[in-house]
Amino acid sequence: MLTKKSLLPVYDFKQVLRNLHNHLYGGGPIKTESKLAEEVAQLVLCKIADEMSAEKVTSFYITPQELKTEDGREKAYKRILELKALTNGHSTNGFQLGSYWTAEVVNALQYYSLLHTRSYISPLADVYEIFNSGEFKGGRGQFFTPPVAVNLAYEILDPKPEDIVIDPACGSGNFISKVLHKFCAPDSESYISDENARREYVRNNVFGRDIEQSLVEVANDYLRLVAGGIDCNISVGDSLDLTLPHYKNLPFGKFTKIFTNPPFGNNIEVTNPSILEQFDVGHQLQNGNPTAQLLKGQHPDRLFLELCFKLLAEGGEAAIVLPRQILSGDETNAVEIRKWLLQRATILAVVDFPPETFQPHTGTITSILVFRKGVERKQKPVFFAVCNYVGHDRRGLPLYETDQDGNKIHNEKKQPKLRDDTPKIAEAWKEFSATGALRQQDGYGFLVTIETIKKHPLQVLNAWAYNLNASDAYLQVMELANSEIFESIVPLKDVCEDIFIPGRHKRKYVSASDKSIPFLSTTQIFHIHDIDYKYQPASFAASQGLLVEEGWILVTRSGSTGRVRYVNSELAKYAISDHCIRIVPDKTKVDSGYLYAFLSSRIGQLLIDQGRYASVIETISHTRLGEIPIPLPSLEKQQEIGDLVRESEEARARANKIRQRALDSVQSLFS
Repeated sequence: MLTKKSLLPVYDFKQVLRNLHNHLYGGGPIKTESKLAEEVAQLVLCKIADEMSAEKVTSFYITPQELKTEDGREKAYKRILELKALTNGHSTNGFQLGSYWTAEVVNALQYYSLLHTRSYISPLADVYEIFNSGEFKGGRGQFFTPPVAVNLAYEILDPKPEDIVIDPACGSGNFISKVLHKFCAPDSESYISDENARREYVRNNVFGRDIEQSLVEVANDYLRLVAGGIDCNISVGDSLDLTLPHYKNLPFGKFTKIFTNPPFGNNIEVTNPSILEQFDVGHQLQNGNPTAQLLKGQHPDRLFLELCFKLLAEGGEAAIVLPRQILSGDETNAVEIRKWLLQRATILAVVDFPPETFQPHTGTITSILVFRKGVERKQKPVFFAVCNYVGHDRRGLPLYETDQDGNKIHNEKKQPKLRDDTPKIAEAWKEFSATGALRQQDGYGFLVTIETIKKHPLQVLNAWAYNLNASDAYLQVMELANSEIFESIVPLKDVCEDIFIPGRHKRKYVSASDKSIPFLSTTQIFHIHDIDYKYQPASFAASQGLLVEEGWILVTRSGSTGRVRYVNSELAKYAISDHCIRIVPDKTKVDSGYLYAFLSSRIGQLLIDQGRYASVIETISHTRLGEIPIPLPSLEKQQEIGDLVRESEEARARANKIRQRALDSVQSLFS
C-alpha cells in the first residue's frame, strides 16, 4: 500500500508506456493495438480515479508479494475492478488483459502521480500515441496536443465561468480537462462550490466533438472524473460537416472560447464537395474573398480554422494549433487564407513552436494562433513569441536545464528542471494583456503592429518573420539609406539577372567516367572531397540544367536553410542539387563577391532567416529571397571586398588540389 504523498511526478511517461507496450504486446493476450490501447487507457483512468479520491492511501497498487502469486494478482485485480466502477466506464466487464497482465500494468504505474502538478504528461493522449500509433498518427493527421501547447493556450485565453467553450477536435480531452479542472476541482482557486451551479456549468458551458468513437468514449470517462462525476457534452461527430444532427444540440455561433488542435498533414485533404462548399476556404479565394469556384481538395486544418470562426460569437476568441505553413507559406492558398483571416478577425497572438514539439511522431512545424472574431477599429499590437524549447527533444525524451558543465539544474524540491520556454512566454503574455505593453521585448514576447503585418508583401503571421534580431538587422540596413558609405539600397532581385530554382527531375545515376558529371548535394558543396559523389550522364538534359557557373551564388533553400556558397572555378565543374537557389548577379550592377560577402554576413543571414517558412522542413523561396534589401557601396568598394572573396575561393580550390595530390600519392603506394 502506498500513500499518495509518496507518489512521484513523472516527466517521461511516454518512455514508461513504451516499455509497457513492448512487454504487453510481446507476451500479453491482446495483439490488436487499438484494443490494447483501450485496455491501458481504462487502467490509466482507474489510476486517475484513485488519485482523485479523498483517501490518503492508494488503491491502485500491487505489493511485491502479491505480484509473485496467482492469488495475489487476483486480489489486486479485484481492487482495480472496484476503481473501474468509479470511472463509470463504457464497459462494466473485467479487463481482457486478465489478472496477470493487469497486475503488470499496475506494477509499472503505481509509483507515479499522473495528476502531480510537476508531471509533464497528458495521460490518455500519451497512451494512445504510444499504443495506437498506426491508427491515430500520420494517416489521419491526428497528433495529440503536447502539454506545453495545452497549457500555453489555456493561459492565453484564460477562460472564465461565464465562457461557453468548445474543442471541435477534442481527441482525448486535453484542452477541455484544463478548463474543467479550473472550475470543478476542489483544489482550484476558481472552484464552483455549489454542486447545482457546477453541474449547470459543465452541461451548458463546455463542449467537445471528435470523429473517433473510441477516443470520445475514453475522453468522456476521463472528463467525467475531472468534472467530479458530472457527464460532459463530449460526443462523436464530423465537426467539418455542419449539416449533421449533432450541431443542433450546440450553441452554434455563440461560443466565447475555442481551444483546438485539428488534424493536419501534407498528405490528407478533404475532397467531399458537400463539405467544401460549406466553407469560404473550400473555394478559390481572391484577395481574401471566396469565389464560386470550389477547390478539388483542402487541408482539414484550414477548414478547422474557418470552423472556429463560424462557431465563435462576435468578440469570441480562439486558440488553434496550426502547421506554420498556413501562417508563413508562399503558396497562393496560404497567402489568401491569411488575407481572408485578417479581413475578418483581430489577431491577438502567435507563438512559434520548435520542430521537436510533436516529435517523434511528426516533424510538422507548428504555431499557436490566437484570434478574436471581428476586426477592431483600433487594434493593439500583436503579441509574438518564439518558443525554442518545449521540455523534450526530438526523440520525445525529457530535456533538462543544465549548467555550464552540463549538469542538470534542480529546483528547490530537488527535482530536475525541464527546459521549457512556455512559462516565460505565458508570463510575458499576462503582462501584455494587463498593461498593453511589455517592459522588455525578447523572444519570449515582442509586439508588432497590425499595420506592419499588412504591409508585408505576403502578410505572413508567423513570429519568426518578425523576430527582433532580423527586424533590427532590416532597420540597420534601411537606416543606411542616408549614409555616405552606401550609394543605394535595393532588393536583391534588382541587382540580379536571375534568381531561380532548376526544375526537379528523376535522378539518373551512372558510374564515374568522362561521359558523366559529378553531382553534389547541398551538404557536399561546402566540403568538396571526392569520396562519395554520385554521377549523372553528361548527355542527360536535366544534368545540364543543374550545372552552375563561376560567379554565381548558391543559397540552400531547405534543411539547413540559408547557407551561402560562392561558385568558384572548382565548383563550376559540378551539377548541383535543385535544393540550392541560384543567384545570378548582374555584373553591371553589383560585384558578385561583395554580394556573397553581404549574404554570408551576420546581417545578411538574419535577413535570409526572416524569410523562412515551414511545413515539415523549413524552407525559403527564391521569390522571398529576392526581396532582401542589399546596401550597395561604390563599385570600387564592392570590388575591393569581392576580390578578397575570390582570393579566398581560389585558395580553397588550390587547397583541395593539394589535398587530392596527397591522396593520390597514398594510393600510388598500393599500385
